[in-house]
Amino acid sequence: MGQTLSRQSLSLQEQAETETPAGNPLPHIIHAQLSSEQLGKRRVICVGDVHGCVDELKTLLRKCQYRKERDLLVFNGDIVNKGPKSVQTIDLIQSMDAVVVRGNQDDKALAAYVQWKNGKALEEPMKWLEDLGDTRAEWLRQLPFSLSIPSLDFLVVHAGLIPGIPLKQQSLKTLTELRVLPESLSTHSTDEQVTDCAPDKPHDAGNMNVLPNKLHPSDAQPQVPWGSRWGGPQHVIFGHDAGRKLQTWPCATGLDTGCCYGNQLTALIIPHQEAALCREGASPSKHVPSLSDVDACLVLVPALKAYSKKK
Repeated sequence: MGQTLSRQSLSLQEQAETETPAGNPLPHIIHAQLSSEQLGKRRVICVGDVHGCVDELKTLLRKCQYRKERDLLVFNGDIVNKGPKSVQTIDLIQSMDAVVVRGNQDDKALAAYVQWKNGKALEEPMKWLEDLGDTRAEWLRQLPFSLSIPSLDFLVVHAGLIPGIPLKQQSLKTLTELRVLPESLSTHSTDEQVTDCAPDKPHDAGNMNVLPNKLHPSDAQPQVPWGSRWGGPQHVIFGHDAGRKLQTWPCATGLDTGCCYGNQLTALIIPHQEAALCREGASPSKHVPSLSDVDACLVLVPALKAYSKKK
């Protein structure tokens, strides 16, 4: 990943999952954590879904006045697919020692690469994988599913989380694919509430917290963005929801602004905090930091063109 991150112990939920949602082997570190010592006095620059739009990424980093020696770059996943330059995007991100959280498109690309190596033909959108190479593939294989920054009380995932369920008990499918929740779901739901309100039962009886991206048409329950129901314990930075573009909920910020669809690429800059918002190892504060609490700012640049059509 370019950064030396601490490993968190595997939970029962993680042990129950033997592969990623796309069928890849689990990475060595599923939930990464960045200590205050590792962060140092650097700014944190979180970037939304890049999808191979490397030219827009370069423009965004210039606008952020990014400098490798003073900034930590974090990507919330889906760095590849849909855009024009996935391999070049990987190379640029690797050169900056960035931390990348795995997105569903990264996971799918890796699975397609393995299948291609085993003799399956690549479909046109995935032809770029012919230039990926085993070294880059191994780098993708080791991307974690979350990044926790305890000193800031911030958490980065690709898609979403279900309120009331601890991070290590969230399914990997939820972390990479969730967009909406039933409106009836409270901000402090129990496992039983999640199970009861889920319109479709998951295929794995032991994995009861997976909710679909969209409710079944026959289900009359209104749906809401998951971030609108998130109340902590950490402020979550996420992507995966280009349809809603920039989302600024009190305890969650969505950075997928649909660059590959011709819209914008977005970054969130969190300046160095002189005092840690939450001491590592201490009980989490009841107050979830807002963007204003950390003097964060948003930076957006326009896409050069639309590279993909939204389904």
